[in-house]
Amino acid sequence: MRFSEQDFLELKHFLDQHPEQKQELLRLLLGEQGPTLPERVQTLSQEQQTIKEQLQETSDIQRQDEQKIRAIIEIQQRFMESLEAFRRWKEEIESLLAAMAARQGEIDRRFANIAAYHEETERHLASIAARQDETERHLAALTARVDSLAEQMATLTARVDALTARVDSLAEQMAALTARVDALTARVDSLAEQMAALTARVDALTARVDSLAEQMAALTARVDALTVRVDTLTVRLDALTARVDSLTARVEELAEQVQKLTQSQHQIINRLAKAEGRTLELEYERKAFGYFGPLLRRARPVPMVELSDILEKHLSESELHDVGLIDLLIRGRMSHPLEESTSIEAWLAVEVSVTIDSEDIWRAERRAGLLNKAGLLTIPVAAGENILTDAMRLAKERGVVVVMDGKIYHQDQVRKHIAPPSS
Repeated sequence: MRFSEQDFLELKHFLDQHPEQKQELLRLLLGEQGPTLPERVQTLSQEQQTIKEQLQETSDIQRQDEQKIRAIIEIQQRFMESLEAFRRWKEEIESLLAAMAARQGEIDRRFANIAAYHEETERHLASIAARQDETERHLAALTARVDSLAEQMATLTARVDALTARVDSLAEQMAALTARVDALTARVDSLAEQMAALTARVDALTARVDSLAEQMAALTARVDALTVRVDTLTVRLDALTARVDSLTARVEELAEQVQKLTQSQHQIINRLAKAEGRTLELEYERKAFGYFGPLLRRARPVPMVELSDILEKHLSESELHDVGLIDLLIRGRMSHPLEESTSIEAWLAVEVSVTIDSEDIWRAERRAGLLNKAGLLTIPVAAGENILTDAMRLAKERGVVVVMDGKIYHQDQVRKHIAPPSS
């Protein structure tokens, strides 16, 4: 990470407020002898002054060496100046390294937290995938069983249709037989006068009637057997209906479980979206100078707590709560609208979302308005990776700047938020 001039100024300010840290900084830069180096340099300077005085006292005796002594003195002075410059340079470098180490530690801790949360999310997703596979296997088995029951019902229906056809055929045969008996009776009546002559034929007819009676008895037995089979099929059909009802209840139970699983999956998706949003906020905060530099010079993130005294004087409790939920607050400077050579302090109220929607645009405008109400010149900004079409149109209408994928949209709206000074 590049150490900027702003970081150096912050480090220098910190050392001015905590002078006890300067000795520790010298020890880190120059080793164990670092804190005593200024004293040693001072001692060397005093010894040099002593030598100079002695040389001055003996100048009458050693005039021929005067130029050499002066040269030595100049060299020693330059050495002292170089040594002092080196000491200051060492102090600045060590300060920069300490600040870099502190920031790197904070970044490592944040990324460790994000990595742990990401691992936990991966475990939840794996568990959901396993449960979904098991549900699909149960549904496939249930589908196969329902298909098998449908085939058995079709077979049973075909057998009942065949039985019905056979019964209808027997009914037709009985009707035909009845007609023949009626015809025979008529013929017997008409041939009563010829009874004597046709006795033999009547006997034969009686035999045939007896045979038909036997056939009727056999037919009756077959119909009774058919009735028993129909009753058995009715019982089996009732049992099959009960099984289908049970399967229906199980399918409804599975549908309820699938619905609960879907709700859990939506909850996990929402948690992932929140984690991505927090990661994106950290990205914009860490690289605020790069993302928002085109809008403000010396752009840097500022904690909201630093403005608490100013905001409490101008905003109500509910307004303070609302403005305190700003995702990112950026501070910097920009050119005066009437005097380009003059810069003024300005702020960015940034709402961060992976996918920017209309609600993000409204929040940015509302919260920037509260900061303006408190006397802070604030520009509303919505930042993210994607944006809905309606949100982009609303941002242009409301004068909200959009930062997306390293690009800035509606930058021309910035000056609309800057009121020129009254004459």
